[in-house]
Amino acid sequence: MNGYQTRYSEINSSLFDNHVRTVKAKKILAIIKDFTRTDIRTIRCLEVGCSTGMNTNYLADFFKECVGIDIDEKAVQYGRLHQKQNVNFLIGDAMRLPLAKNSFDIVVCNHVYEHVPDSHELMNEVFRVLKPGGFCYFGAANKFSIIEGHYSLPFLSWLPKQMADKYLQFCQKGTIYYENHLSYYELKQLVKKFSIVDYTLKIIRDPERFKAEDMIRPDSIIRKIPNFILNGVILLIPTYVFILTKPDDSETNPDENCY
Repeated sequence: MNGYQTRYSEINSSLFDNHVRTVKAKKILAIIKDFTRTDIRTIRCLEVGCSTGMNTNYLADFFKECVGIDIDEKAVQYGRLHQKQNVNFLIGDAMRLPLAKNSFDIVVCNHVYEHVPDSHELMNEVFRVLKPGGFCYFGAANKFSIIEGHYSLPFLSWLPKQMADKYLQFCQKGTIYYENHLSYYELKQLVKKFSIVDYTLKIIRDPERFKAEDMIRPDSIIRKIPNFILNGVILLIPTYVFILTKPDDSETNPDENCY
């Protein structure tokens, strides 16, 4: 499909690393459980950008049903080889989800927005498929992170695209810098249709509680920085985590003829 990283799993081996994916899934689950008082064993969860499905399969032990969707056919096929009874994997476009509106209680969208051609279309679709009062776990990399997370290069995502391409080529880490990152305030604009609870500083303050030691080491100096300073440097924090709630007064009639 034009403009998509349709074979991302072929260039990111960590997507097949069970330990890495389990650590991330535990963090997602801990934050979801902290936010909601709903018994999640009774509800449906969708993971958009599920890739190899390891997160989806882990979460399935805690939800009534989980659905994972990704445009990477090889990755989805891998997920299907290991899928649990209450999991369904779909190959599809995150900007045009083949799913009924108002059909999921929770959507997980973790580090996906920068990989799609139009992140606004992605978030419109997340909003559409969520039930009124439902919420999205949204993990997002920061454009102004000093070290770019995909290629471990300083200031890569700060650069205009043509300069970023040249930088990747010079460092022999690729030919085209595909990802499209947004800043903190641009991300807030991206998700403005939702009510936003920013978990970022909560996670920094208590990574053990949120199973986020992969983001913040227990001995990290950042945990000792006063809040008023952290609030001032939030624009440079590498990763943000938001919980995005769809308003209760949204339209409630589900689509027909969709999964």
